[in-house]
Amino acid sequence: MSIYKLYNGDVELIFDEKKHAYKANNKVVASVTGITGVVTSPALMYWAVNQATNFISRNWKAGTVYDEIQIQEILDDAKKAHRKVSSSAALIGTITHDYVQRYSLYRQKKIDKPRLPVNSLAEKSCLQFVDWVDKNNVTFHDTEFKIYSKKYNYAGTVDADITIGKKRFIVDYKTSSAIYDDMGLQLAGYQLAREEEDVAKYDSRMILRLPKDGSDFEFREFPDYDADKEAFLACLAYKKWQDLNKSKKSK
Repeated sequence: MSIYKLYNGDVELIFDEKKHAYKANNKVVASVTGITGVVTSPALMYWAVNQATNFISRNWKAGTVYDEIQIQEILDDAKKAHRKVSSSAALIGTITHDYVQRYSLYRQKKIDKPRLPVNSLAEKSCLQFVDWVDKNNVTFHDTEFKIYSKKYNYAGTVDADITIGKKRFIVDYKTSSAIYDDMGLQLAGYQLAREEEDVAKYDSRMILRLPKDGSDFEFREFPDYDADKEAFLACLAYKKWQDLNKSKKSK
């Protein structure tokens, strides 16, 4: 467990890394990702379905006669196809994410320059990130820091606080296959709490996508803070409703 002091020491935030759970002043609080998790992205569902159909197309041979057990085995394995893909890709994503965090600390002169990953896919993603940082002359103010909202009682971990030119951004790194609109809600939750604590003011928010499959690095700005904040707070209200109903059923 790690302990953080926020709001000039008025709030003690405890983060349990194993459970990925937060406590503020010794009371359990919701996480930003848990709040936005009430929104199911259609893209993830379509991706999982595609993994299943791709598995069947690779393993179901035209003209071959299958008995009942063979058919069932292929279908059962197809159901698990997305998990196998996720497992290997997740490891590449973890390696890439770790390097990017350490590189940003290096840019802040807090650690020595990290070594690039040996894995070719992770290395390519990391090199693209470094190139983007250099070309945009990015200034890193903070890396992997905690936020908490007193007003709305939630916590989270932000990947980066940066400046490009004259604009300051709150940033989240993603290793997903694309950048989705609902990612702006997570960013809004971070910005809302960060500005509530009066640590910094932001001009905008940004997602940096660190690809796991050899595709191109990409970034996207999310400028419509008011709309994303409204949607985030709607998710928070729905999460509270869910938790209340679970509590009632458990009694």
